[in-house]
Amino acid sequence: MLDISLDNKIINTTILDEAIQELDILFNTECTELLGDTNYGLSIDQFLWSLTPTTEAFKEYINKKLSGLYYIKYFNYDFDLKFIEDEFQNMYHLTINIYINNDRKIQKEYDFK
Repeated sequence: MLDISLDNKIINTTILDEAIQELDILFNTECTELLGDTNYGLSIDQFLWSLTPTTEAFKEYINKKLSGLYYIKYFNYDFDLKFIEDEFQNMYHLTINIYINNDRKIQKEYDFK
C-alpha cells in the first residue's frame, strides 16, 4: 500500500484513498524528485514559462501522466484544464472528476501558477 503521510500516521484503506493520494503526489512532485522513477511527477515549467502556452499540449501531457498511474485506472475519470489569464498572473486550473458510481463523484482541483 502506498503511504507517504508518515508524519501523521494516516494509512489508506481503500483504493479510492490510494487513487487520491496518487494524484496529490503526481501533481505536487516534479520529474526526477521521486527516487527510482525519474519520469514520475509533473514538470509543468515547460508550460508555465512558455511564451505561447497551449492548453491542448498540456492536456495531452496530463492525460499521458494519468494513464500511467496505477490506482486511478480502477475508476472512470475525466478532467478539464483551463488557462486563466488576468492582469496579475497567469494560471492553469485543473479539475479532475473521479466517478465512484452513477450518483457519486469526487472532484479534485489543482492550480498551477
